[in-house]
Amino acid sequence: MEYLLSAVRCVLLLETPAERFEDRDLLRFAIALMQQARANEYCWYVSEAEEARLASEAPCVPRLLAGDVGESRKLLLTLLYRSYQATLGIGEDARPEAFAKMRPKVLREAVQAALVEDGDLRTRAQRIPRLGSISDETSRKVARQYEVNPYPRWTGLRRPPPGEEKRRLETFFGNGGLAFMDEPYDVLIAGCGTGHQAVHWALNAKDAQVTAVDLSASALAYASKMAERYGAKNVEFQQGDIQNLPSMPGVAGRFHIIECLGVLHHMADPYAGWRALIDCLAPRGKLLVGLYSATARRIVTELKSDPAFPGPGCDERALRKFRRMLLDRPAEQPGGQLKLGPDFYSTSEFRDLAVHVSERCVGVAEIRAFLADNSLAFRGFWIDQAHLDRFHRQFPAEPWPGRLEAWEEFEAANPHTFAAMYNFWCERA
Repeated sequence: MEYLLSAVRCVLLLETPAERFEDRDLLRFAIALMQQARANEYCWYVSEAEEARLASEAPCVPRLLAGDVGESRKLLLTLLYRSYQATLGIGEDARPEAFAKMRPKVLREAVQAALVEDGDLRTRAQRIPRLGSISDETSRKVARQYEVNPYPRWTGLRRPPPGEEKRRLETFFGNGGLAFMDEPYDVLIAGCGTGHQAVHWALNAKDAQVTAVDLSASALAYASKMAERYGAKNVEFQQGDIQNLPSMPGVAGRFHIIECLGVLHHMADPYAGWRALIDCLAPRGKLLVGLYSATARRIVTELKSDPAFPGPGCDERALRKFRRMLLDRPAEQPGGQLKLGPDFYSTSEFRDLAVHVSERCVGVAEIRAFLADNSLAFRGFWIDQAHLDRFHRQFPAEPWPGRLEAWEEFEAANPHTFAAMYNFWCERA
């Protein structure tokens, strides 16, 4: 589908006469393609011929705003390849009301809707409370990545039935260890990104006050919008570095539940971040940690030695070129299998998957050592039932949740088990 749509986009730019855009069906299709490009954050490959045409036919904004249809067509074609901000900036000319005279109407409405959304997110980002400054250099790099490419841009959420979270946690802690959930309690989503976890918790646990922290104000703005859309009122979003949380007033020892998924392995020292979270746990608090598996991510790690690898944190043009090379590779060749997963199909997801600015994978042995050194008890992997069934077939005498030594042996025999990270619950021993 990507090959088809990107080829059609190329034809629209390079070969389609201007008068063809008078066909309303073609125009509506091109607008839909424009919105698809916006949704996937312009991740499709752009040829040199396309780059040259875009450079030579940039829309003249004053004539565009005055209602020139030819300039509207140029804007439409440009927005098949580039963001609104890259095309129009964020000045007075990019205000939705500035486009009141733009023709045709169907394009004007699409452009104005996008500008309204972008303006709302910028306003929300400016209003996010800040927990001190972000001084760690690696954290600053990661923050810059997610400011440009907030991740993930989720659009839907299953509304959980009442009490679902408590029933899920009973698997790991039993009902007796969750008495605090019968009265008001505090939840921390550390590294909440665009807010999917946080909004889910807020909707599911009406007695919980959810605090969601992230490095990126852009990601938090998106989270704020989605919380408002779903009516989640018991969640607060804050910008900050989780390494600094224990030093913030009223944070140390406060949270009954902390979830930190896909965050620690992007820090300069994942274990320093983990220790900071332990300091934020209330007595008998529960901690869900997600860490990249060195075994499961071997494909991505080895890809970094590929001559074509553009380097961590590469620019958008290099990312598109590298991604297209992987798209062209057969699935059995190094990196070719990445296109079989959903994270391949937008700029923010592909950057997070393959060219992140900072990544450190770990193994079960490291996790086991950290748990022991910090007096934490392992309470079980949050993993799909098929993997659990295979584990118990291989280790039928192993009681729940299984010794980490047994899980290490199991992963060696089943290296894709933790492709979605080591997600596991723990608490103070």
